[in-house]
Amino acid sequence: MKNLSQAEINMVLEKIRSKYQKLIDSYKKNPIILENFQQRYISTLKMRKNLSVFLLAEIQAVEELIKSEEEKRSEAIKKRNQKPQMSFVDRVMQENQRRYQCYPKLVLSPDSDDEINYLCGAARHYLNVYFPVAVIIEKRTAGTALQRKFTQHYDDLSMHIGYEAQVPVARHYIDTLATSNDDSRIMFEYQRLIQNFGFLLNSSRDLLKNLINELKESKDGNIVLDPIFKEASLSGDVVKIFKGKTFIEALKIIFDYLEKLIGNFRLRDIKKV
Repeated sequence: MKNLSQAEINMVLEKIRSKYQKLIDSYKKNPIILENFQQRYISTLKMRKNLSVFLLAEIQAVEELIKSEEEKRSEAIKKRNQKPQMSFVDRVMQENQRRYQCYPKLVLSPDSDDEINYLCGAARHYLNVYFPVAVIIEKRTAGTALQRKFTQHYDDLSMHIGYEAQVPVARHYIDTLATSNDDSRIMFEYQRLIQNFGFLLNSSRDLLKNLINELKESKDGNIVLDPIFKEASLSGDVVKIFKGKTFIEALKIIFDYLEKLIGNFRLRDIKKV
């Protein structure tokens, strides 16, 4: 299927909206059906899906709805009593929600995207609970060059994610939501925020992998963390997760958490060149 030009996209969008308006005006359908279409369209843009495929599916769907309303009353009642079929976009959104709703949620603003809220919550949880343990380990085991990289990266995480209140890296996105009704500007800031999180978290993943590789070649990997916890000011949640773990076991826990986070929020390919 060839990609549509912007003019063709606008024409198809207007055609779909007019058909939904017909359902609302002529068949007394709830106006929310038009709002739901708008939300699916925005979600498709966010997920960077093929607009041509999306629009074709939507126009077929709305024409089916109109055809259904033109059938006999008894058939229309039967269809209304059936469970509505979930669209492809809705299924994708439901699957994405299942993946990220296991993380803490940090609401940035009343209008912020739900996935962004969960991503910010997950990243802050990583900074508060997991990464400090990696820093403790690298200070006792890593070579000088890797220690410098860890120090710089810890500063980057702290500066961009922060430990409480708002998330600094999300400031432009939040400001745009509050001051603009331009969907293209909001989408730009949304995509830039996703990109920045991808850069931060994939950099963290690479550092952890390097530290794990260093420890595999050292007997320090078998040191148990418990005595060190007494020297550091760590929360009970941190101690509970890593109690009784060796350095190498703890790093694998941290790496696995971050690896899953990156995968669940589809950040794996967003890396600095």
